[in-house]
Amino acid sequence: MELVTGFGLKGARPVSGTVYLTVSAPHAADWNALGFAPPKLDATVAAVHERAASGPASADAGKELATRYGCIACHSVDGATVGHSGPTWKGLPGSKRTFKDGTSATADDAYLRESILDPAKKIVKGYELGMGSYAGVLSDGEIDSLILYIKSLK
Repeated sequence: MELVTGFGLKGARPVSGTVYLTVSAPHAADWNALGFAPPKLDATVAAVHERAASGPASADAGKELATRYGCIACHSVDGATVGHSGPTWKGLPGSKRTFKDGTSATADDAYLRESILDPAKKIVKGYELGMGSYAGVLSDGEIDSLILYIKSLK
């Protein structure tokens, strides 16, 4: 979901760096105009299924979920902000969040759950790109595990 490209430019003053790109709203492809037949997608192949035997909520399970679902591509766990399209999770619980509409709230368990299920409801200032909802994707137990993991990142 994110493309990282390094570059180096030679000249009087050499410049190098990294560019991070995240596709947020790709244009629909007109397959026929491009000379291709429209793809037939099998939703069962693309669907993410919860493991049959999920135990009690835990920070370790949350860490595994954050990796499996790609949360860590957008949210850092070490406080880094460069290259991440979402706010860092380090130190998030209990912190004050300021939203693009000027309101603010404390990042408690209810806020974290709402941010996972309805992320467009309160968008953190500076992170207007937004994220997709995990409603219907994650079970309540998985959300509890993610919250425990986020709370462990002090």
